Amino acid sequence: MGLVSTLSSLSSFRVSCYDQIQNSYGIYSVNNQLGPAYYLVLVATYFKVVDILAHLIVPVPVQGYFGSPMDDGEEGDEAGSVFLQEMS
Repeated sequence: MGLVSTLSSLSSFRVSCYDQIQNSYGIYSVNNQLGPAYYLVLVATYFKVVDILAHLIVPVPVQGYFGSPMDDGEEGDEAGSVFLQEMS
């Protein structure tokens, strides 16, 4: 969701603000450029894609679903046992 909203905001800024700036005001000329902040936000936004892919690729340990990492799985892990039996 953040990826889409940030890309939408950057696109809206470019179309509504940056592209609408005139190149000259009377006798003054203006050199329009997108600054480093715009490009850094754009790069950070694209890193969100890498983050999404990493979340999809990296598996979550089964024990992480049902207890703490220090849990040995013997006491109070009925839900985990049922889940593992259903998966087998």
